[in-house]
Amino acid sequence: MSLIIIILIGALIGWSAAIIARSDRAHRTAANIGAGIVGAVVVGALGSHLSLLEGVTATTVITAMLGAVALLLVLHLVWYSQGEASHRKR
Repeated sequence: MSLIIIILIGALIGWSAAIIARSDRAHRTAANIGAGIVGAVVVGALGSHLSLLEGVTATTVITAMLGAVALLLVLHLVWYSQGEASHRKR
């Protein structure tokens, strides 16, 4: 059950990041949701000592949220730098 909660947290954070970034492209929104889920699961697993199946604690939820946000920040920085580079070439 806790794995489902962590996945939902990551999806919610990824979806809200797409709204905040005003992403109008469907693939960017899907990438935001996917990155949110991956970040939440990976860091949530580390925060709960690699055992997401035991139960949800506040520490697990907070670390999952931080992981999702951190991965999304990195992803958006990469997208921004690639966008800037493509504009410079023109």
